Amino acid sequence: MLLLSCDTEEVVLNGSVTQSSRISDAALEQYIFRSYVDVLGEAPIETDLETWAAELRAGKWSSEARVDFIRLLQNGDDRNRYVLNVYASAKERFIENLDDAEIQRRFIGLGQSDDDARLQSLLSWQNDYQEGSADIIDLQRLCIHNLVYDEINMGSFNMVRASFDNLLYRFPTDVEFAAGFSMIENGSEEQLFGFSGSDKDMYVDIISNSQEALQGTIIWQYDQLLARRPTASETLSHLENLRSTGNVEVLQQMVMQTDEYAGF
Repeated sequence: MLLLSCDTEEVVLNGSVTQSSRISDAALEQYIFRSYVDVLGEAPIETDLETWAAELRAGKWSSEARVDFIRLLQNGDDRNRYVLNVYASAKERFIENLDDAEIQRRFIGLGQSDDDARLQSLLSWQNDYQEGSADIIDLQRLCIHNLVYDEINMGSFNMVRASFDNLLYRFPTDVEFAAGFSMIENGSEEQLFGFSGSDKDMYVDIISNSQEALQGTIIWQYDQLLARRPTASETLSHLENLRSTGNVEVLQQMVMQTDEYAGF
């Protein structure tokens, strides 16, 4: 429970009252500014800064007030900006943030019909996500299985190493590399993460749907938002929700409501 005076907070911890400095206006505004940039990719205008500062003060800076703030940033009038920011962040992670118009111009029509279909699915991911027919797992799979990624990481050798590094934040073991390489290069039946595959499509499905890929998504968000890797317990706390929902929104809310992120 928080009891606020003009200049201090009385914080009840284990039945005793302690005094701490009131969260400064500058710290609160910095939290709002940082959240806007991380969620929407743009700074807030002055009126938004003032409005949210008042809302967070009214909520006594609680975790619940912070989660509500982040949720409304993700799902409010700027929803399109939020989804675009997730999309651009994924493209930066996997395909050097190549512009959609450049992808359309340089790569559509370059390969087979399946290649074009995958690229079109990537380019339409934002609309599909908004409609609920795609999730972050789909986005990551599309980002490592297209002609752009193939040009950046030429050949089966580089494809296996890059996909492990980009998705799982580690390189494959010798056994994992041999299995992945043989699937893609030779079309041979191999085991990877307990699943069988015999071509590139199956390899991509196996690695992008693996539990380690989910863990990689958590690492991605912690790296972006906190500039550090998650602990084992933090990873476990997010895994089930990410597995069931396939989106990063709740994960972001949970990270961004912390005192560590807020700087309070």
